[in-house]
Amino acid sequence: MISAKHPAVVISHVCQRWRQIALDHPFLWTEFDVDIPVYPILPFLHNDTLSIETSAQFQTELAQWERKLASRRNFVELWITRSAQCSLSFSLRAFLRDLYRQQCPQGAIDILASFADLLCGASRRWKRVQLSLDIDTFKSPLLQLLHIDPMNFPRPEAARLSVNVRDIYSGGLTGGDVTSQIGILQAPSLRSVTLTDLWAPISRFPIKWSTITELSLGAYRIAEGIEGRIVTDTRHAIDIFSSCPNLIKCALTTGSEWEAGTLNDSLPHSLPLEQQIPLPFLTSMSIWGPLSQGLGTSLYLPSLRTLLLLGSSITHKNEDESAVVEWIQNFGVVLTEVTLEHPCLTQSALLYCLKRLPNVTTLRLVDRSATATLFNFLGEAPSFEPSVDGSHPAVVNELLLEKLTPKVNQDGLCLSDCLCPNLQRFGCRIEQIEFREEALLEFIAGRRRRGNLALLESVVVRFRGFPQQMDIRSELEKRSVCLEDFVLVVGYCVNSYTFIPPSTKSSGERSYNLSLLDRYLTEFIFPSCAL
Repeated sequence: MISAKHPAVVISHVCQRWRQIALDHPFLWTEFDVDIPVYPILPFLHNDTLSIETSAQFQTELAQWERKLASRRNFVELWITRSAQCSLSFSLRAFLRDLYRQQCPQGAIDILASFADLLCGASRRWKRVQLSLDIDTFKSPLLQLLHIDPMNFPRPEAARLSVNVRDIYSGGLTGGDVTSQIGILQAPSLRSVTLTDLWAPISRFPIKWSTITELSLGAYRIAEGIEGRIVTDTRHAIDIFSSCPNLIKCALTTGSEWEAGTLNDSLPHSLPLEQQIPLPFLTSMSIWGPLSQGLGTSLYLPSLRTLLLLGSSITHKNEDESAVVEWIQNFGVVLTEVTLEHPCLTQSALLYCLKRLPNVTTLRLVDRSATATLFNFLGEAPSFEPSVDGSHPAVVNELLLEKLTPKVNQDGLCLSDCLCPNLQRFGCRIEQIEFREEALLEFIAGRRRRGNLALLESVVVRFRGFPQQMDIRSELEKRSVCLEDFVLVVGYCVNSYTFIPPSTKSSGERSYNLSLLDRYLTEFIFPSCAL
């Protein structure tokens, strides 16, 4: 964030000598984040008459807003100037709804235009760019940031875009007249693309697919006033994979079964494909949403090591029906990091998967069903109830933890096979009482023994349905379990309204820098695909 706490500013304020050092090194000024301040809301918007006091208050707030905007514009100009000709990495966030509905003064619009002109003028130096534009209309001068000529982008490597225009549903943006002209997406040097939400069919984005190595696509926005809803389905996924032979990391959000119907309806061919799609460099695949059986078998992924599959089904499925099982069958032996939503499987299917992960070092088992229930008003809440055949959704119970815990002799050697023998990092998010603290204690103690199995290094768990009853770390210390460099993070969600956040710092210990996925395991709302 551009402020007095920015490292370059801190250095420049130490003394005159350090200030000169900061000014002599342009690379110190090449990164910045800036937020456009929220435009003040005019009270009684639909009332033609305002009291003198209300009008005066609004004018005061408007003047303050203009000063803040001008100040941030000047800071950006300072950073751009001091960075000389170095490449720039920046993020711009703007929440400017209601700006034009309130007859915004021309002076404020001019400042916004100047802001956009300033950034556009430095476009030849853009390297890594994040634009989050939540605005009212296509009249916004900030949209010119999307319309820069592709020839003015010789350096960009990564672009992260989120565009929400209230006028989008009048047909302008969805019609492709803006989407197809986004200049930065056409830059020949671009390698990483993140679209945190999609406002038009993916085919309308002018991405040079063959050069992309990192791709992250979020969900489509709900198109109010437009009949139906666009979703990314299996057909789109196949088209994307076929067009991106150089992918290294990929994250997709697919449409919902309960609103898109049968996923294979739009497929021009059956799955699995007769000829596999080769993605020889792909190391990480994340799919948020329903999966079609046959997709995993249709891909040739010799380098795949990380797999995340969440929301793959709204009902639990067995070994023969589950697309998750298909992915594990095809790639489980080479995977080192796996994140699955276990209620999408039956208990036998979950065990089937775990038995086929001999080299996994990071395992996360996630239940999002309670979170999804919050969105019942959208008709989007899966229900993992018993099936007509009597089968139940999989749970991470004490028996499963026992199968993950080695039984060893006095020499520390395993007496029997143990699931996931190379496991080092374990995470679990549960939405019902599946196991209690005692079972977790035994699991950790067993996997922290020195022996012929990998040593457990990290455990992140979110319990639900009961308050904390045990200090697990203290109990481990009483058992003389070695906890050196061991990370333990436990959160408790007592009910739908009471969440006790975990502490990532124990007495006398350092704070743990958890990965984004591990942090969200313990929080209430799980992240979307495009992180």
